[in-house]
Amino acid sequence: MQNFKEHPLFSGQIQKGKQALKKEHRTLLKESRARKAIHSLDFDQALKNQHLQHKRWDYMIETSSQHIVAFEVHAYDRSALVDKKRGTLAILNTEFPNEKPVIVAWQVAVLGPLPRQDILARFRAETQINIQRQLDLSKT
Repeated sequence: MQNFKEHPLFSGQIQKGKQALKKEHRTLLKESRARKAIHSLDFDQALKNQHLQHKRWDYMIETSSQHIVAFEVHAYDRSALVDKKRGTLAILNTEFPNEKPVIVAWQVAVLGPLPRQDILARFRAETQINIQRQLDLSKT
């Protein structure tokens, strides 16, 4: 999260633990003794007046293993999720031209119905986006 801490758009937006997540989204983030959210960033809110042409992921979460996980709460919509990931990557490439933060996982907590497992597996293989009901940090 060091890259975000040093960037003027994000530095004042980083919170301890999962405090940057909306209250109703905090319950969708499961922590374990070994893996906890150390810092969180409401990525979408931090950019509310910037990069308006890009759809983007909701949150960035730094785990106790120093990994950054992109976390989205959204209904399953293949094209919307792919567009949000593509937009987030475009923003990161623009804002961090020299050393882009490394996102180790793209996770979505799905609200509403889920497609069949074979469709989810193919989606994950093609996009590197993981779909589940909640984010379990012990599995990232």
